[in-house]
Amino acid sequence: MAGPKVYLNTQYVDSEGNSAVYVTVNIDGKTIWFKTGVKANPNNFTISGRIKGKSSSVADDNLSIERVLAQINDIMVRYRLSGLTLTAELLKNEYKNPSRRIDFYAFADEVMKERKPDIANQTYKNISSSIKKMKEYQDSLAFSEITPEWLTKFARYMRVKLKNDQNTVFSTMKNLKALMNIAIRKKIIESTPFDKYQAKKVKTDRIYLDKKELKKLWDLYNSDKISVAKKTNLRHFLFMCLTGCRISDFKALTKESVIDNTLVYGAQKTKREKRTVIRVPLTTEAQRLIRDEPTSGNKLFQAISEQKFRKYIKEICQSHGINKDVSLHTARHTFATIFIEETKDVVSLQKLLGHSRITDTMIYVHMSDEAVRESMCKFRPLE
Repeated sequence: MAGPKVYLNTQYVDSEGNSAVYVTVNIDGKTIWFKTGVKANPNNFTISGRIKGKSSSVADDNLSIERVLAQINDIMVRYRLSGLTLTAELLKNEYKNPSRRIDFYAFADEVMKERKPDIANQTYKNISSSIKKMKEYQDSLAFSEITPEWLTKFARYMRVKLKNDQNTVFSTMKNLKALMNIAIRKKIIESTPFDKYQAKKVKTDRIYLDKKELKKLWDLYNSDKISVAKKTNLRHFLFMCLTGCRISDFKALTKESVIDNTLVYGAQKTKREKRTVIRVPLTTEAQRLIRDEPTSGNKLFQAISEQKFRKYIKEICQSHGINKDVSLHTARHTFATIFIEETKDVVSLQKLLGHSRITDTMIYVHMSDEAVRESMCKFRPLE
């Protein structure tokens, strides 16, 4: 790769006989042209790529040329010392916006510190997890390196190496896109690679337990067929099934969250200043689950890590004939689906789930309708 050269483009001459001065760089047989904003008469242009003359305007023009050369040289030297490959696209990106050389991770860490008081705990954890994945993929990353091609390779790494499903990849990319948009608002970058890259989300079935399956787990809880540890985690899962709270909300519940046999809490998923109070009247079964929990501290339930919790629930369901891909969020889907099947009351369900949009709640109505359609397919009154 040759160093930058100053070039007078005499193919185009203005009415005053001047031509534009460029700095050119050749990388892998491709010539990149950089504007200097300077024009010169061929008769006053030297072999060294400078303009002859002693006037202040000539001095300013030569200084402009020097600045472009210095900026390009700085980029090339930095990449060479870092052992990184400088492509034509990277050079153009670096030159177009010098601040793209800012370390992306340093920027991301600073943004997370700024936003931590204003975003929900779960959102903070999700974005932090996405940044951690990026660091595992590439331990040093400048803005200029985040191109559509880089995003494609990173997505492939998540799918192949980390075994992430498509929606997990989509969620990670969504978090990265949000950080890039913040960088644009802060005028750190002028454009985002997501203008030319689109992550795709796959529509998945929402897994929920039907009434028979939920009753099976309730009967299991009331038996002596499982260990104390599994019974504890089943108690926690059943409580979520009977109240519709998310795992993040469940873990945040305190003894003050129960007022007159009503569960009162603000969704952890929502920004603090926008949280609406969710009130869920507790059934007798839910009240009993609270009484069964050993008292220790101010937490309503002594929850273990989500990973271990998920593992216990999967094992319990699979070993007792519930052959579904059950997750912790299955509890919320179970509550919502059975509630709508039993009551048909969409407005109340919206309040119980803390949805700000009725369209989010209508998903469970559609799920219930689908169950009806499946049942009717089996209905053969004349056969």
